[in-house]
Amino acid sequence: MSNTDRTDFDEAFYRATYEDLRHLDSRALLDHWVRTGKAEGRQGSPQQEMPIVELGQAFITRSEWIERAAEVRADDHLPDGRRTFTDWMRTNGPSAELAVRSSPVPRAVVLSSLYRSIDHLDAYLGNLAEQTAFAECDVCIVSVDPVDAECELIGAFADTFANVHVQYSDERIGIYEAWNTAASMSDAPYLTNANADDLRSRRSLEVQIAGLDQNPDADVVFQDIYLTLDPSMNWEQIVAMGLRTDFPDATVSTLLSGLNVPHCGPMWRRSLHDELGGFDEGFESAADWEFWIRCAAAGKTFLKLDEPSVAYFVNSDGMSRRRDGPGYTEPALVLERYRHLL
Repeated sequence: MSNTDRTDFDEAFYRATYEDLRHLDSRALLDHWVRTGKAEGRQGSPQQEMPIVELGQAFITRSEWIERAAEVRADDHLPDGRRTFTDWMRTNGPSAELAVRSSPVPRAVVLSSLYRSIDHLDAYLGNLAEQTAFAECDVCIVSVDPVDAECELIGAFADTFANVHVQYSDERIGIYEAWNTAASMSDAPYLTNANADDLRSRRSLEVQIAGLDQNPDADVVFQDIYLTLDPSMNWEQIVAMGLRTDFPDATVSTLLSGLNVPHCGPMWRRSLHDELGGFDEGFESAADWEFWIRCAAAGKTFLKLDEPSVAYFVNSDGMSRRRDGPGYTEPALVLERYRHLL
């Protein structure tokens, strides 16, 4: 065991298992386990069932999550399933009016990188269409090497709403190149990203836009996020599960500790890119975290909003979480780049 008396943490095991953490000393390694490792689904010792997500101050395992999810799904007071774009079309009809803004200038742009997203796409587009601030925003989609079914859904979405802009790429480009491309497709002063397997409350874009409008000194707004292991759960079910983060303030020291605050679905000002550049396309998984470090190092202001409005799908097969993926190798490269700030 480690030089601590914690039974849930084996320093030697943790260091050997996670290559990106091997440079940390004993104190920093334990701090990473306590603050972020559990929420990232890392295993603290060989005997421990891997924790998945945070429930208040306690971390639950996958088996505990499955038991709790069964109770939530059985609750007749909660709606079942997510509302899809197909549902929206069925309700509103093919002759529905195009989205109309009260101002010719969009307030915010939603950056959307889509690749092999057909399993989530219909619900994802439905979640965007139901946003209370949808008509005030541009939605800029970069669809990478799409299959026919994706083209049909995305095409119908763009044909229905005037504020949806689509660019197709036959070349397999990364998510950050897609985000940079999507950002160039709109002049909106605020930017946010929305991933196909994540979910937002209906008021999410409205809340974030108001956060920047009402706080002119803030450069980035973010929020605690709900966590789910099931991308088919709707917002009410995810909230009922009660699994949410408790993020600290986003500072240079917080970011360099390995915690990617603001994490999932923040909103930020375009002026940050004008001054500091776009997302580093050399990274496959860590460019958003690198960009937030760049912003914090430049003295930019992060504001945590009170209302959680984004849910993150904890996908063990996703690029940022696979044991053999860049999510476990790129952090060391980012930390080396900013070692002078430690």
